[in-house]
Amino acid sequence: LYAHKLRLLASSLAIVLSVGFVAGTLIFTDTATSGFFNEFAAQAAHVDASVESPSAAGKLKPDTVPPPLPDSALATARHVPGVASAEGRMLGPAALYDKTGKLIANGHRTGVAIDVPADPRFQWFSVTSGRLPNSDEEALLDTNTAGSSHFAVGDSLTVLDSAGHRHTLRLVGLADLGVSKGLNDE
Repeated sequence: LYAHKLRLLASSLAIVLSVGFVAGTLIFTDTATSGFFNEFAAQAAHVDASVESPSAAGKLKPDTVPPPLPDSALATARHVPGVASAEGRMLGPAALYDKTGKLIANGHRTGVAIDVPADPRFQWFSVTSGRLPNSDEEALLDTNTAGSSHFAVGDSLTVLDSAGHRHTLRLVGLADLGVSKGLNDE
């Protein structure tokens, strides 16, 4: 009888531990999956439709900026029945210089400038320090580039636009781009 009590206790403990490990694994998997999908879906949050240039639909070489759509395309999208908000997303090359005047590059690629959405529902990044820019003389920088180049909120940034003109901007905030690491350090 004494041997059966130990066997019962050992079996009960094995069952409790097994259920605990299975439950823990399922909870961890669901949490990790949810976080993973939420990060990838952040760029498309509150977006029901996207309009791209016909030449941009899978035909561009990597690291090539698609040609912009005409303003009339955005005006047309805004007038479609059921559209609550529509805005363009712009991005383009913008080389950034470090504090010593040396070009910051990620391999052979220079930086990318991205507009800040006017509608906060379309903001796919999170501001980790400071605030969003309010004017053309202000900038937001990704946290990875700011950290590796020793930039802080309040510093001056020197940016070279696609026409080769230098611009001095005031850094007013830092942003976490989430899983868009292809834009980090550029």
